[in-house]
Formats: sequence, C-alpha cells, structure tokens
Amino acid sequence: MMDLSGSMKKKVVAAAWIFVVVAAVSGIQAVADAIPKHAFDMSWPDHARFHLTVGAANQLGFAVMTMLVALIPFRRGERWSWWALLGFALLSFMVLVPASVWHGSDPPPGAWLLIGACIAAMLLALLLTLEIGLRGADHRSAGR
Repeated sequence: MMDLSGSMKKKVVAAAWIFVVVAAVSGIQAVADAIPKHAFDMSWPDHARFHLTVGAANQLGFAVMTMLVALIPFRRGERWSWWALLGFALLSFMVLVPASVWHGSDPPPGAWLLIGACIAAMLLALLLTLEIGLRGADHRSAGR
C-alpha cells in the first residue's frame, strides 16, 4: 500500500475538487434545466413528465453522493472511492454520448462543449490518481 502524502496528496485534493465541481454541474442541470424545461411542459405526456422528474431527482442524489465520496473517502485515499468516482464518470456525462446516438437527439447547441470539458476533467482526475484505484492509501500508523 502507498502512503498518501506529498505530490499524491495534492493530486487527490485537486481530483476531488474536480469531481465536486462536475457533480455540482450535473445536479444544477437537473434542477435548473431539466425540471423547468420539461417537467412542467404540458405537451409531454404525464408519464413522460413523471419519468423526467424521477430521473432529475436521481441525478441530483447521484451528484450529492459523488460530492460526499470525493470529499471524504477519496481524499483519505480509500481505494473503493476511486472506483465509485469512475462509476460516476461513466454514468453521469459519458452516458450522454450513447444516449444521443441511440435516440438520435442531441443536447442543446453548445452543450457538447460543457459535456466534453466535464468528461475530460473527470478522466484527467482519474488518471492523476490511478494509483489510489490500484493500491489505495496506507492508513496504518507508524507505531504498528
């Protein structure tokens, strides 16, 4: 196991804040964009608006949990948290690419720039801290 100190500690702190910002963007999008634009759009069927509301609530909850994982266990170097953040990266913004292809519908113009920036930032954060995912941090005290 590795000791979480020095340059790795700085990388982990930077990576954690990248995930906090990206998760915040995801949560804000659910509340400030998806709900007002679609959940109250009476041209959508009731059941579609229901699923949009549930999806937005799930997205917001997923964002909050990601922020907590990034700020607490990941910053301590807990191995499982790196893998949880990889899951967030795959299931948050990266899922928009196959969804757009599958449904033949893209996000609003200009959104791909933000989506691409979020994906690139998360991949950079994961690559910088890959050692955490592979080995985790050594939390044993020197006296043991």
